[in-house]
Amino acid sequence: MKSRFLILVSLAFSLSFADLPQKQLQDSIDAKLESLESRRGLEISGTARSIMLRSAFSSDQDINAYDTSPDVERSGFTQLDLNIGVRPFDAVRGNVILRIGANYQDYFQSIKTVVTVPWLNIEGQVSNWLYWTVGDFRSEISPLAMYSPDVEVLYEPTVYARTRYMARDQVFLEGNKRNLQGANLQTRFDLGKYAGELRVEGIFSRLRRTEVLDFGGYMGNVLPNEADTPGASQASGMDKLLYMGNIELLPLSKNLYIGVTPIIIKDLKSSTTIVKRYTFEDGNCVMDWDNWDYVSPIECELFDMSVNPGVFGPEDTQILTGRLGADIAGIIGNENLIANLTGEYAVSKDKYYYQDGSDTLTADLEGKALLAAVALGWQAKGSWLARMDAKYIMNDSGWYNPLAQSPAFFARRVANSDKDGDILKYGARSPFYSTFDALYHYVPKFMPVDKMLSAGGEIIVGDPREDVYKPTESYAIAPFSKNSYNTGVYTRDELTLLQMLSDPVLQSALPNGLATANRVGPSVNLTAGFGKNNEIEVKGLFTMLEENQVAEGAEKAKFTEMGGGGKVDVGTLVWGLPLELSGSYKNSKTELGPVEFTSGFINAGFYARFYKRFGFAAGFQQIDTESINAAAQANIWHLSDGSQKQWMVGLDYTLAKNAWVAINFGQIIVENTYKTDDPATATGLLPVYIVEHRLIDADYGSKNTLEHSFKQNLVEASINVGF
Repeated sequence: MKSRFLILVSLAFSLSFADLPQKQLQDSIDAKLESLESRRGLEISGTARSIMLRSAFSSDQDINAYDTSPDVERSGFTQLDLNIGVRPFDAVRGNVILRIGANYQDYFQSIKTVVTVPWLNIEGQVSNWLYWTVGDFRSEISPLAMYSPDVEVLYEPTVYARTRYMARDQVFLEGNKRNLQGANLQTRFDLGKYAGELRVEGIFSRLRRTEVLDFGGYMGNVLPNEADTPGASQASGMDKLLYMGNIELLPLSKNLYIGVTPIIIKDLKSSTTIVKRYTFEDGNCVMDWDNWDYVSPIECELFDMSVNPGVFGPEDTQILTGRLGADIAGIIGNENLIANLTGEYAVSKDKYYYQDGSDTLTADLEGKALLAAVALGWQAKGSWLARMDAKYIMNDSGWYNPLAQSPAFFARRVANSDKDGDILKYGARSPFYSTFDALYHYVPKFMPVDKMLSAGGEIIVGDPREDVYKPTESYAIAPFSKNSYNTGVYTRDELTLLQMLSDPVLQSALPNGLATANRVGPSVNLTAGFGKNNEIEVKGLFTMLEENQVAEGAEKAKFTEMGGGGKVDVGTLVWGLPLELSGSYKNSKTELGPVEFTSGFINAGFYARFYKRFGFAAGFQQIDTESINAAAQANIWHLSDGSQKQWMVGLDYTLAKNAWVAINFGQIIVENTYKTDDPATATGLLPVYIVEHRLIDADYGSKNTLEHSFKQNLVEASINVGF
């Protein structure tokens, strides 16, 4: 009825303005409809998205077809994020995002259609000074207080930047804001021109809730099936709560900045959950597979255990940060000058639990962090600019703030992940890993191939499990999401484990952003641009860091990054449609005594728009790595040299920045060299076809150098419409 009413009203308005020009008539109708919708208090927006990715895997080393997993992976899904905003009163608004999706493989099965509510909140305000939100919200304060660090690719080609945007948007990442769930209360007071504005904010959020997770599942575990490793499982035996305040004063017409942020992160001990589990030594506890019970209950006693054995006690963390800043150009009233100074100092105190043998011990760890930044330059708005951004950090080894250190990117394997089998969990350490796959691919719901399909019966000769194995009861085929981007807030142990598993090409110097613990040194970025929106631009970067603290007698690790790049958009400058060439190179180096890792990252991109909407995109990326580690090479298969290449070309039809239809074709080519001093006993993560080949070929098995190369032929089609 309401829709019909709107149509009738629209017709009435169109008749009443029939003598107006067509453009004015349409504007009048739109204005009236907008007014009606405003009175109804309903706003609808969202994103419609459909993606298909076909990845065909091949390797020159798999000549005997030892690998029986599928060579082709087809993933595709259609998804609608419907954002509904309801305003029953002028000062109160409710927001909900309904996510409706289905995979192409089971598109017509209604029971497989996914309907979730990943975002829900109520927000409001009192006059113009009090604002509140309850539910899901985002917050960003500063790099040492509240921040979501992410990896950066200098002058990333458009054909890749779009896919990375969709992967981040899948988990609702927005810039460097951190996603939280709880309550946010803000007040703002205008104290006049000289005293400026006073902002007071309070945040309460639940970072973790008590939950039991399957230790063998891919979701909720950094390392599945390693529950005894601290940080391996994200199961929480207690609710983890955040209490946070933020006070900011912006005097002199907001050209000075003073801020203080106290933070408390605390495990609620009263919410402790204990579960009962069997613990037994080999041979003492025998399973009766016929009755699914243990033969000797006396020797198979149930013991009270924590939900997550890797968490040894309730964490209690206090953080205090203080900030000062000044916009010198704003103070002197010069619009062309760029002169900003900021400084931030933070301290942390953390009650940390760890295990020494069978004993659980505690330590009160204290840390501090310092960040100083300056931006200097000159700009003629709409014409050109020259700018320098310099930062200096000094963070000690005990510094800890998970709200600023938890990375948005954790390298995962995505395309052709069935090749990995049980080593899928090792991510960047997998022999099938490529940086490009982790950066640009994602699958919301993936069903792995079960390599032991059976309707029952004996699976392996001598195995006592008769008539019990059914694929529908196996976690081996449980669906999971494949995406390197996340919104998690990690514990100290989890951050340590993530750093060990991080991609050294992207995350060696600052794996946790500017808040990374145990780093000291400068970082400088130079930018020069020409044109209204910097259609011609060049950048240079240089970072030189080292560990701030090490054990007595140990050497400090050193981290160096340098590079540069540029873009030229001749089309926008001359005829108003983009025709852009871009390119960049960055060299990264990590040194720890005789251990050294070096990488070079090349980007080259081209994008042109013609007939207003049609576009052609092309991109090329290459990463070359070299690793020297004699100690590791002595007894493991060490990845000494690597080369990753990726190219892609495609056509698109673009309506707006985040509204397009595109089809792309490309290829990922990876070549790795592994070395060891002891090929007879060396261990390491190698593809199954190389392992099998070494077992049957004595000459091949005696080599201390192995080559592994593979290709992934990619066909990618995407529709993305933001409305």
